[in-house]
Amino acid sequence: MNGTDFPGTAADLITSAATGEDPLLATTALALDATGLGAALDDPDARYTVFAPADAAFEALPAGTVAGWLADPRGELLAVLAHHVVVPRLDADALAAGPAGLETLDDQPLVVTGDPASLVVDEEQTAGVLCGNITTTNATMFVIDRVLLPDAER
Repeated sequence: MNGTDFPGTAADLITSAATGEDPLLATTALALDATGLGAALDDPDARYTVFAPADAAFEALPAGTVAGWLADPRGELLAVLAHHVVVPRLDADALAAGPAGLETLDDQPLVVTGDPASLVVDEEQTAGVLCGNITTTNATMFVIDRVLLPDAER
């Protein structure tokens, strides 16, 4: 999976991908702002791997799910977003070769399998990578086709 470089932080990239003629991450950007997690992704000293759900992934959830999460953003929504962020920063090659089990910011395991060109995030929920290996100043980002739910939300 060939990546690209983005000159800002992970939060900057998400904000940039949320605007423009064809926004890809508008719901993720809205959710990050609502929960306050955007501030963590803006930390230039942090090192993350971010699996950002595309807008279509949020649209595939049952009607009212996102609105319900946004009504109490520090509850379920924060847990859901934290389940998409891993420490340390890993690129596609490291994810494919590396430890199968990673720990998310919500202290739950996340398994990434496959080869660098076709990673699968979470064996049970099988999120595919739409685009990725995008390096920012503090993270490597992958846009995925599903919203990953932590165990408590499944």
